[in-house]
Amino acid sequence: MSRSQLLSVALAAAACSLGAVQIQAGDPFLDFKYRVTRYVQLRSDVERRAGVQVPSRANPRYAAEAQQRVVEGIRKARDGADRGDFFRGPTEAAFRQTLDSLIAAAEGASIKAALNATSSEPIELTINGDYPASVTLTPVPMGILRALPSLPDGLEYRFIPRHLVLYDARANLVLDYMTMSSGAAL
Repeated sequence: MSRSQLLSVALAAAACSLGAVQIQAGDPFLDFKYRVTRYVQLRSDVERRAGVQVPSRANPRYAAEAQQRVVEGIRKARDGADRGDFFRGPTEAAFRQTLDSLIAAAEGASIKAALNATSSEPIELTINGDYPASVTLTPVPMGILRALPSLPDGLEYRFIPRHLVLYDARANLVLDYMTMSSGAAL
């Protein structure tokens, strides 16, 4: 078995054991899925150390304190995180190509309209920072969700004009973002 085949098998096994995302050899999103799987494991470890409980059993005050410990733990564990940690090189190109083709297709006008509903104000994004409070969390159109790699529970794609954001909804953190190409500019 070649080194690349062994890597694919190891990544698939890791993803299955974490219950994260499905990984297949030759997938242009392979690196992204691997990084998402590793992040989910990191977040789970931080949540366990922070004593996060099932929400229905948690005292609201204790839950809020535990959640703050989770956010601080993630930020500490990802100290030095930078733009491109998830959306990088060929992965970013695959996302850009997918989004460009969706927006150029027949339903592209309706997708653009839905995405333009988010905000027209320039927004500054910070990796490991809070999701901007001034930006409404609007749903991503289903056509886009079907075309992009699925995400594990708690992670979401969000659009802010001219940007695709990888968002941790449980921690309210911006994990990464990429600038849309001019053809897909919203």
